[in-house]
Amino acid sequence: MRKSIPAARVSAVILALLLLITVIFPVSISASEAQTEPVSATDMSGVFIPAEYLPWTVEKPTFYLEVTNVSCLYVFSDVSGIVHKRYYGTINGVAGFYAAFGETNTVEDNSLPIDTEDDKLISAEYQLELRNEGKLPGKFIPDEKEVDRVDTIFGIPFIKFIIYAIGGAVLFLGAIMLAASWVRRRQGTDE
Repeated sequence: MRKSIPAARVSAVILALLLLITVIFPVSISASEAQTEPVSATDMSGVFIPAEYLPWTVEKPTFYLEVTNVSCLYVFSDVSGIVHKRYYGTINGVAGFYAAFGETNTVEDNSLPIDTEDDKLISAEYQLELRNEGKLPGKFIPDEKEVDRVDTIFGIPFIKFIIYAIGGAVLFLGAIMLAASWVRRRQGTDE
């Protein structure tokens, strides 16, 4: 005669599996998906408003590289290897490329548009052209730096990744132990 499985054990196994999945595959929410408070038009003076697309009347500088997952965000590097970000949008009705900073691509309020000719002069691509034409002496490529530690794994800070991995392993082993004890008890009652 078979005994039925207690509902408490089934729910405990399901809960353990859900926790395991949550730790192994954390869900991140982008800034565009986050709930924000509506802002009135009077509050928008001096605030950067990104464009949805680059107008066909605006010529993108050839040395700007488009960031594919953010509309109207462009990057270029200078000869020292520093990456500069430029966001196309408007502040107080003035459209243009604005300097963006940090991981969130923040444009400072009330800033002025960037002169793309100034960007061209510091861009690595333009400096390489000058060097190839013999108009610029000296060394173009900056010295390489050794990598002495790993900061991120798959874009997750190293410490968080280790914690997630250990937590996931503990939950996974806990689920296996729980299932094994349930099977052992069940096998003991069938005889």
